[in-house]
Amino acid sequence: MKVSRRTATVSIPAQRDSRAIPHHIKVEVWRRDGGACVDCSASEYLEFDHVIPWSRGGASSVGNLQLLCRKCNLAKGARI
Repeated sequence: MKVSRRTATVSIPAQRDSRAIPHHIKVEVWRRDGGACVDCSASEYLEFDHVIPWSRGGASSVGNLQLLCRKCNLAKGARI
């Protein structure tokens, strides 16, 4: 029996190609962090922060994201 395969090149965007964080990842991070800033426990003006900054190769994954309030996120900047 002969099996033939035809392969096509399909471009699938890698997670690193976009800063956009998928909704299901946001939901999981929100639940894990209890809807509060992990630094100061604020529950307003929250942002999803990359622990290892996206600009330094960090992924938009549950393990590399955390909730920070705007003040704590601005204080952190792009440092690890």
